[in-house]
Amino acid sequence: MPDTTVFVKTEADHYGLPVLLINGQRYAVAADAGDATRAARKAIEENIWVCPAQWILPHLCAAARVSFDPDEDTDLINSYDDMIKKVAEGANPLLKKLLGSRHLRDLQDQIRDTCSEGGLGEILALGDSEELYFLEVFKEVRATEEGDEEKQDLIDRFMEAAFPGRKHMCNDTTITLLMQAYEGKLRAELAEAGVTGYTLKLEANKENVCGTLVLGNGRVVELPKVSRQNELTIWVSHTVLRIVRIQGAIYNVSY
Repeated sequence: MPDTTVFVKTEADHYGLPVLLINGQRYAVAADAGDATRAARKAIEENIWVCPAQWILPHLCAAARVSFDPDEDTDLINSYDDMIKKVAEGANPLLKKLLGSRHLRDLQDQIRDTCSEGGLGEILALGDSEELYFLEVFKEVRATEEGDEEKQDLIDRFMEAAFPGRKHMCNDTTITLLMQAYEGKLRAELAEAGVTGYTLKLEANKENVCGTLVLGNGRVVELPKVSRQNELTIWVSHTVLRIVRIQGAIYNVSY
């Protein structure tokens, strides 16, 4: 049965990420790791004031070129906490100015590194009063098993709703994984078919992986373009069959 999940793109923007309603639930969507990182940095920049004093004071003191010891400077920590209680988000412009770009980056890196792998959703929840989930499409693509046509179709429809005209295979991580899978599967099937003495060269762009295979006699075989994991089985099988037929002609062997 085809998936009936309904995707509706809203007019909202969450730290640069599109917001989708998926069966009535709000999701901020990152197509790739770059989208997720940029959104997390923006969320921190706009919500510096919510950072614990023990996190931000070392960076503020470093920017002011004064020392800070969390065990000794308890009065400073208490004063900072009192200020935040009174001013809240109103302190953000001042904190951003005092930190400067360099120490703001350091704070952003610290928060990112402190969070667990799934912690970006926690960061992106900063300053949001309504319930909002965070979805990293590139991780869903990576986790999609070969041949899972239903999930692949779901991801394709999802990407079209969130990023009209933008393919889901658009970041270095997923392209690298696809290239590795392509090479591994191709070499395995060639070995099973008894094809040896070849040179394989794969290339990738933002949308697909392709390449050439040079046989032992110098014959060049163009490899088909593949843009999704679940296309590998059929294209690799067809390619290996074609190579076996070519070698059959070369060596006068009937397959």
